[in-house]
Amino acid sequence: MALLSPTLDLVLTAVLSLLLLVLTLALVCFFTRLARPLRASGQQKKEARRARQGRLSLGELLGPPSLSFLLIDVCAVDLWCRRLKKEKDPKYWRDQAQQTLKNALRLQTLNTNVAKNVIMFLGDGMGVSTVTAARILKGQLHHNPGEETKLEMDKFPYVALSKTYNTNAQVPDSAGTATAYLCGVKANEGTVGVSAATQRSQCNTTQGNEVTSILRWAKDAGKSVGIVTTTRVNHATPSASYAHSADRDWYSDNEMPPEALSQGCKDIAYQLMHNVKDIEASAGRG
Repeated sequence: MALLSPTLDLVLTAVLSLLLLVLTLALVCFFTRLARPLRASGQQKKEARRARQGRLSLGELLGPPSLSFLLIDVCAVDLWCRRLKKEKDPKYWRDQAQQTLKNALRLQTLNTNVAKNVIMFLGDGMGVSTVTAARILKGQLHHNPGEETKLEMDKFPYVALSKTYNTNAQVPDSAGTATAYLCGVKANEGTVGVSAATQRSQCNTTQGNEVTSILRWAKDAGKSVGIVTTTRVNHATPSASYAHSADRDWYSDNEMPPEALSQGCKDIAYQLMHNVKDIEASAGRG
């Protein structure tokens, strides 16, 4: 089955929006026929006087419920389309990140010394509930109730929460979230090191939508870099630091469809060897 081009994808979005509008108009006609006409010309004059005096209710100003529904629905479609377009631009996410940092700096005086080294530990899937379960288990293994126990991370002087989601999924996957925290850009589910303009498994949407990671930034600045993982080095989480792939499952050329290969996309293992030269440390489990 042929993959959809970005242009066709936009056309389909427009068609769906148009169908939604047509359905809304049909509902307008239906409810308008059911609406009762104004009782008499005397009633019309009375409402005209109330309108001039600014005494009409919100419902009377908006008109029939069907018309209100039409206005709200069309606005919702327009807002959704505009947000979707913004999310495909990496600058949209990086501007948000800069604003968040500026807001944090206004709240307190932070340590502004320059760090010599940075080690980033990531517990894949470690949400609040998972950390809570680990805390309780640790305590109970020491014959305590568990809830009162502290993990080492609970002793840190600063703790924060991050909002995790993909641009096309409320429950995110490792590939899209790795792209977010390593590259600073939220992306579609199942894509690695690319912006939301890249559609999963569609090789022809990759070129020009690649985003670089903190590993590449550090390497370009002359720093030594490394990747250590309990999974494969070309798996979704670590691969976002060096790869740009429309599909997290393209571990090698054996997992790639012929169409993607013919369009010039490279598998993640190939990119590990060629995208970021001379990664000083790389270790993973098979």
